[in-house]
Amino acid sequence: LFRSSQPLENIKAPEKEKVVMECELSRPNVEVKWFKDGSQVRPSKKISIISQGSKRSLIIHKCEYDDQGTYVCDAVDDKSTATLTVHARDIQIVKPLEDVEVMKIGRAH
Repeated sequence: LFRSSQPLENIKAPEKEKVVMECELSRPNVEVKWFKDGSQVRPSKKISIISQGSKRSLIIHKCEYDDQGTYVCDAVDDKSTATLTVHARDIQIVKPLEDVEVMKIGRAH
């Protein structure tokens, strides 16, 4: 019987960031399937699925709003679930406003 010794954790990530969901299994030779909101997730240009020893990882290279949802790492005997929330990137002022003097040029009559 497989048990997830280190379950998935909920993640809050800014848009366009790389997201890594990872869980650790009690045995290294267990096949898992990843699901998002009930649909199986397959590797693509945007998503990598990695098995390393007893660790199983799903990587979203640049997350977007439509990647939000509930993810499940399913190993038949056991499963681990986590929620991904994607939020807008924090906007930072990289150059502060500067005081500007405006001179009115008028004509003398």
